[in-house]
Amino acid sequence: MGTKKNELTTPDLMLEEAKALIDSLPNWKCIDAMKVPVESLEKKNVFGSGQFESLQKKLQKNPNISAVFVSVNLLRGIQRKELTTAFRVPIYDRYSIVLQIFKQRAKTREAKLQVAFAEIPYLRSCLVGLQKGTKSDGRGSATSVGDGESYYDSKLHLLERRELKIKKELEKMHKKRALLKCERKKREFPVVAIVGYTNSGKTTLIKALTGDSNMQPQNALFATLDVTVHGFKLPCNLTVLLIDTVGFISNIPLNLIAAFKATLNDVIDADMVIHLQDASHPDKENQIATVNDTLKQLNIDSAKIILQVENKIDRIAPGNLSASCLQISAKQGTGLEKLVELIQSKLLKVTNRSLLRLMVPSGGPEYSWLHKEATVVDYSHPKDAQYIILNVLVTPAVFGKLRSNYPDIRILSK
Repeated sequence: MGTKKNELTTPDLMLEEAKALIDSLPNWKCIDAMKVPVESLEKKNVFGSGQFESLQKKLQKNPNISAVFVSVNLLRGIQRKELTTAFRVPIYDRYSIVLQIFKQRAKTREAKLQVAFAEIPYLRSCLVGLQKGTKSDGRGSATSVGDGESYYDSKLHLLERRELKIKKELEKMHKKRALLKCERKKREFPVVAIVGYTNSGKTTLIKALTGDSNMQPQNALFATLDVTVHGFKLPCNLTVLLIDTVGFISNIPLNLIAAFKATLNDVIDADMVIHLQDASHPDKENQIATVNDTLKQLNIDSAKIILQVENKIDRIAPGNLSASCLQISAKQGTGLEKLVELIQSKLLKVTNRSLLRLMVPSGGPEYSWLHKEATVVDYSHPKDAQYIILNVLVTPAVFGKLRSNYPDIRILSK
């Protein structure tokens, strides 16, 4: 279980999550699980001699065990080799298991490339068991290739070339993403990023807010790998972009998340972040801390509005609900009206939008321009049928354009 104690969780909860990771993989099944203390992650043998022998005997007695998952962040290559040799089955750590899940979930070209890029450090660590620097003797020994290059060096160079190739492809995609982001900024759509621990209900919430029937939320870890954008209209008619992100999880190396950092930049650039929490989960406090730590690692601006929202309250008895933050059930719709009100009030403030009441000629160029450049909240007809009264939301930039293009426009209130 690792040597560093996490006071926000328990060994039993950590074991349950480890089992859930395995069971989330198609055709994988956890047939046995146990808590075993790790003596040291710095030594070649991570288990004490007594525990090591006990595990060996357990594996020998059960021929149905085809692999062992040691739920630590990342085993070193020499540790993995020692365990594989002793247990005679493949050995996985959290890094490799999460990679397996990512491979299953990746659908788009970008997601698949990001997973492949994240796998490179893991594959590089696996080379440690090879005989580093052995030169070819011209007869093609098991540890060498031609031209005096060792087998270790050959594999290392192969990984370096693959890493460079994937990096170049991802950079092209990131440039396209940056162009799309610039277009969104030009149109001044406010952006709300929804983050949370894996399986906290982010996709379910976005489906509930947007009414998008094409979205299919799943009760699975890492069901969403691609950062997706969904349009949503607030009661004031302002179009908001909701960003669905990859879920976070505890105890995985930073470079596994770093492979997705380009897509997670949408979180960094968002006007507002909703931190969605599974209020019903027994390990809730640890999950919240994990998300907060990950946001810090992404260098989220401390001044950014982060709205804490507890989801899945339909799974909790009313007497056990806390009042620490806004509570909702995205599945049943409970609390969504209040959430939308909060999103609207905070977004209008953070994006510096103001409400104008204008009188413009009915059907005139001002009318068309405002519908294109501003957000028309509502309208009414005065006694003079030649005019129409509009309530519009504008940013400072749009207001400047309005006064420049139509200096004589009648502003009834501001």
